[in-house]
Amino acid sequence: MIAARIAITWAAIVAATGAAGTEIRRSDLVGTWDYVTTHNEFPDGSKKQLFGKRPKGRFILAADGTYNHIIMHERIGDLAFYKRVCLKREDRCTLAHYGSYEVDEARGAFTGRVASSSDPKLTGKDQLRVVQKLDGETLVYINMLSVASGNAQVYALLRRAQP
Repeated sequence: MIAARIAITWAAIVAATGAAGTEIRRSDLVGTWDYVTTHNEFPDGSKKQLFGKRPKGRFILAADGTYNHIIMHERIGDLAFYKRVCLKREDRCTLAHYGSYEVDEARGAFTGRVASSSDPKLTGKDQLRVVQKLDGETLVYINMLSVASGNAQVYALLRRAQP
């Protein structure tokens, strides 16, 4: 059932956006990734960086098929900014969630099943990420399910975390 839903969703995404992934290997995806930059892109072409130009965060994809994800606004440690901006926003300038994931190597995508999230709208949802680039140090993907309204897609650049 899930595989059928993913296949239908994949076909719709490629048809609507032309976003086809690059073939990947699950073993290359596994690991700890640090966010470099991310932005939401809306159907009208407008873009917004919800977490600033240099977000803080990690995306950990474990070999056992589980994941942990957290991203925070680059100025989260600035108390004045936090009081002025983050406390007034619904998402509070942070997004954290965890769950399980499956990789479709041939299609160049992975789907996270959100077990629980700091944003209740994501709990229980599937997030399809189409990989645009994956090498030893760099992961670039498009997340087809954003927390932002307006059917935005998330474009993200991550680097493999250094010990």
